[in-house]
Amino acid sequence: MALSENVVDRAVQPCHWAGRLVFPDRMEREVDHHEPGVVKASIDLLGRAVEAYQRSPVLRVLVKLNPALGAVEAALLSTWAYFQHRRMEVFADELTTLGLNVIEDDARQREFFDAFTSTVRHTAAETRDEKIRLFARLFANHVARSYSTPIDLYEEYLSVLDELSEREFSILLILRKYEIANPIRANENALQRAQRFWGAFAREAQEGLGIPANHLEPLLDRLTRTGLYQTIVGAFIDYTGGRGHLTPYFDGFLDALGLLNESEIS
Repeated sequence: MALSENVVDRAVQPCHWAGRLVFPDRMEREVDHHEPGVVKASIDLLGRAVEAYQRSPVLRVLVKLNPALGAVEAALLSTWAYFQHRRMEVFADELTTLGLNVIEDDARQREFFDAFTSTVRHTAAETRDEKIRLFARLFANHVARSYSTPIDLYEEYLSVLDELSEREFSILLILRKYEIANPIRANENALQRAQRFWGAFAREAQEGLGIPANHLEPLLDRLTRTGLYQTIVGAFIDYTGGRGHLTPYFDGFLDALGLLNESEIS
């Protein structure tokens, strides 16, 4: 199981557009749900997985023993209309774009089933296409890497992505750009490093994302809940707060999305 070479090799450089970060190959493009072959192939790909589950006696035992699982699967397996819903079409379209190859034996694996049902549950509740595509990226990379991320951690990443707004994700990506361009120096602490670029970072975030100057610090404080960002605290001379840095957890999150090496944001 792997992502197609043309997708792996393709640069996915986020950029500012209409006050948010998007991917260039997605700009000005809405999913054409009548495009011959694309959506049908996407839904067929997911459909083969569904049919495999329907034929699986193991799944039926699990559903019988776990009412909560049964409720999720009843919603998932009962009708093709679920897959014809626009959100699922966007999800399926992105899986096809990413070149995710799934065969019936893959679909029978419990790892696939757990990740798929968890991802679909989040996708079905999401209204924004870009977020749905990110859910698809998270799932596609998880499958392509042979489920090397423990399912508990994968579900944490799903929850983090679910909770993040597009603007919050954009702020973190902009901050990452500045952190990469300004590595910590010898004998320099985290605050000293942040002070070197914070003014430029704040201006870009405020102007590019339409954030009022007095809103940026509260927005960053809220991001500490995700574990992706940490506020700098301590008794530093002339420091009144409002600075912070990304955590290693953010790198793990980006890696799970397949975006860790996409460090330049224009």
